Amino acid sequence: MPRYDVISAGLMVMDVIATGVDRTVFDRDTTYAERIQYVPGGDALNVAINLSRLEVDVAMAGNVGQDASGGMILQQLEGLGVRTHLVRELPDVATATSIVLSMPDAERHFIYQAGGNDLFDGAQLTDQALSEARILYIGSVLGLPALADAHLPSLLQRARALGLQTVMDACDPRELSQVERIWQALPHVDVFIPSWAEAVLMTGAGTPEEAARCFTDHGVGLAGVKLGAEGVYLFDGRQGQRVPAIPCAHPVDTTGAGDAFMSGFLLGMLQGEPVERCARMGTVMGHCCIQSYGATTHGCTLASLQQRMRSL
Repeated sequence: MPRYDVISAGLMVMDVIATGVDRTVFDRDTTYAERIQYVPGGDALNVAINLSRLEVDVAMAGNVGQDASGGMILQQLEGLGVRTHLVRELPDVATATSIVLSMPDAERHFIYQAGGNDLFDGAQLTDQALSEARILYIGSVLGLPALADAHLPSLLQRARALGLQTVMDACDPRELSQVERIWQALPHVDVFIPSWAEAVLMTGAGTPEEAARCFTDHGVGLAGVKLGAEGVYLFDGRQGQRVPAIPCAHPVDTTGAGDAFMSGFLLGMLQGEPVERCARMGTVMGHCCIQSYGATTHGCTLASLQQRMRSL
């Protein structure tokens, strides 16, 4: 019998967010930012934090270093009630760090050090660990080279055999060879919703419809493409549908919007909601996210999400 709802596995990052900078940052010796924040980030970590605020019982699986950033991340997770027994603290390895340059128009650029993320191979996700959850979510799968090398298909296959639903998200790979390895995993994935840029990289498709069909042709149960301000396109192998985003005239920071969407979508899955309603829950979370700096600094809770869903 599952003891908790979701295992969120993958990237764990300390984001250092500098806001109020622009493209001229390299034209001078010193640039004065409006604000610099240290905020836990990374797809899987963002999803775990978001889910905890939606009152989902979630366990985080990933790697951090035995350093100040790793300690800060674990402290925050434990304070939120996220289970951390599947997080490994690695000696002599840095916690992954991402310097985020957030532009005035909410566009952002990243400078990334992979640290412990490059060593995450999913070894802590034993059959015993998997059997205690209902959903296995793997975030930024293309940013996990040790997992993608050989272990990913077997991990997903084991999870499904144990009765879990499998959900996967992507990211920009450092090497195109990583993309080829992902195709081997897709037959064991129930839900796969990359961004449009990631979908184009993987498939070369000209439209979201074409990309999603390519994923379902390779065995994915429900495929989708996140389209930013245009919402999301979803395809189950038979019919497709577009779910629009909630308009936001003045987004503050789009960092983590896709992860927020996935958090709402996962909540809908846990509640047994139809696909369209899962996506609408995701758009509510995404809308909340882009109205504050950082991926998980928004104030969206289960109660506020439910209230917003009633008004849609």
